Amino acid sequence: MQPMTTERTFAVHFTDPSAWARVGGRQLQHWKLVGPGEIVVESGRVLLRGRRHRPFWTSAKTEIALSSGDLTNVIREGSVVQCHVRGEIYPKVLRVWLVDESTAEALVQALPRERTAQFEKLVAEQSSFNTELAALGTRSVVVPVLVVLNCAVFAATVFAGAGIFDVDGRVLVEWGTDYGPRTLNGEWWRLLTSTFVHFGLLHLALNMWALWGVGQLTEKLYGSAYFLVLYLFAGLAGSLASLYWHPEVNSAGASGAIFGVLGGLFAFVLNPKTRVPASIAATHRNSSLLFIFYNLVNGFAHAGIDNAAHIGGLVGGFAIGWLLARPVAVDARHDPLQRLSLVAVVGVVFLIALAWPLFHPNATVAAERKFRQQFELFAEAEATAVAAERELRSVESAGAGAAPDYLNRVATSVIPKWEAAEATIVAAPLPADSHLAPLREALLEYLAQKRRVLTMFSEAVRDGDAAKAERAKQVADENNARAAKIQALIRRVY
Repeated sequence: MQPMTTERTFAVHFTDPSAWARVGGRQLQHWKLVGPGEIVVESGRVLLRGRRHRPFWTSAKTEIALSSGDLTNVIREGSVVQCHVRGEIYPKVLRVWLVDESTAEALVQALPRERTAQFEKLVAEQSSFNTELAALGTRSVVVPVLVVLNCAVFAATVFAGAGIFDVDGRVLVEWGTDYGPRTLNGEWWRLLTSTFVHFGLLHLALNMWALWGVGQLTEKLYGSAYFLVLYLFAGLAGSLASLYWHPEVNSAGASGAIFGVLGGLFAFVLNPKTRVPASIAATHRNSSLLFIFYNLVNGFAHAGIDNAAHIGGLVGGFAIGWLLARPVAVDARHDPLQRLSLVAVVGVVFLIALAWPLFHPNATVAAERKFRQQFELFAEAEATAVAAERELRSVESAGAGAAPDYLNRVATSVIPKWEAAEATIVAAPLPADSHLAPLREALLEYLAQKRRVLTMFSEAVRDGDAAKAERAKQVADENNARAAKIQALIRRVY
């Protein structure tokens, strides 16, 4: 350490002064200093002058004295200067932002020069890695294009009426979501298009933020063509995993592909043939594991998050990334096109093999898929029949209709609608061993009793028979109880 005989003062920021950091929240220093301040370098000590954060109060002016002998491992990255400050148990990190790089370099020269051997090794590895990465000459081209494409598709869906925050899933189905009944019924292209469709602005913003953050480095490591293969493969793997896990769900979003990008980055730093320095690999490995753990736990804890797509994309991205990974050093990369073509073919074959059972099901699975499709149609037909019945009741309660008119309305406007709903279920027979068979039988019994109730009420009105009307009411109450049991059964089998 060189002795410091003259006092020097540097204007600094103790927290990131950028507009993005102000929007996203500030990370406080160990000493709770925030905003602008000064660092004064004196003989034997360094003074931190600024304002200290106080909860529920305005910040207070403060001055903190540090011994020069406690400052080690000073390093500069652009206009940011960082060093370690020895503590009782472990060193603390002091990071400050300066106005420009020349001022930052002047601060580095004024601070102690002591560096630990471990830190020197880390700096050397980081410098070597950055040099090799820069020598590749790769730029992030695909990631910006993907972000623009996702945003453009979202704008188009909003214009089509899908909504910005309160989203209409039916509209998004028409824009290519991975909706099982359609995807598995010949519209296989939804496996890919669903990765560009999002359920609302927040869903889009979070995914694009994650893609921008992890995607650029991953693309630079792999190269744009390799990265595109990785991204598409992971997205398709995530969509297939989602179909296997819950084939009836309407799924969409880029998160499966993004998890695949993260898996690809994980594979790259772990693969020994890439020759990524141990310290760099450990940093990315730990941050990746933390991100994966947090998001998967969050996904399992909250309904509506497609963790199957996340896991499928992660595993797919790691697998294809392991095959695509190449050394960082540019002179060690050979035959890039041949390697890319071979891995792409392997990936396509694997995806076809993975998708084959889904798109070529056995008789029972095919019948159940048909039933699920018809059940969706039944729900729409039932809603129409209920609306017609409700309208008829309002007319009756208002005393606006005579008996003949009431009978005619029941016969022409209500019963046919319930018959149409029943026809959707009748058109989807199921094998006796299907787990959906009890639901189908219960629905058919409910619909048969529904027609019986309407007929009994009609006859009671026609004949002026109060006893028959009372009996019809009892049957209706029994059928309503049956409907409640059917709802519980739907929740169990779906």
